Amino acid sequence: MSGLLKPQPIFPFPIAEAGPVSLAEVDFDVFDLNAFTAFIESQRGDAPALIGGYNEDRAVYSSDLFKSEGEPRTIHLGVDVWTAADTPLCAPLEAEVHSRAINDSMGDYGGTIILAHDGFFTLHGHLAHRSVEGLSDGQLIKAGEVFAWLGNAEENGGWPPICTSSASRTCLISRVISPVWRPVRSALPG
Repeated sequence: MSGLLKPQPIFPFPIAEAGPVSLAEVDFDVFDLNAFTAFIESQRGDAPALIGGYNEDRAVYSSDLFKSEGEPRTIHLGVDVWTAADTPLCAPLEAEVHSRAINDSMGDYGGTIILAHDGFFTLHGHLAHRSVEGLSDGQLIKAGEVFAWLGNAEENGGWPPICTSSASRTCLISRVISPVWRPVRSALPG
């Protein structure tokens, strides 16, 4: 992978048209899918999507899924884009599929893909299972190429349709962000 960094659009709509959203002080149970979906829809209005989440202190991290040894993490480390299920996701830059998994616990990432770019990694979660199943580790993804689709609640960890993305210079994100990471090789039949 080489060349100048010239990012391509990730979504099929201008991200600048997405409305802002914060979950830091919501007054409903985020594991109540109906309440959460109603909140997202009311906040979204006519915008193609909602965006937010980075560096928010979120009570959701007090659930058993996120319990771990040591000091608990309550800060959200990714950027959330809430939009329709099956919305395609394009690689902003040329990348190689580093790893992929289906994290199917309630509240987890659902379909998850980590891409290796030139000098950093990106994690994309809450994806449709077909996204993960349609790729192979080491596969080259061109800038602007569709590599995934947002999942519905049945396959994305139980959330309204969302894509959470984060970037890191190391691939510790595969172990730190999702404590129950399970490589796709062991999650899929065959």
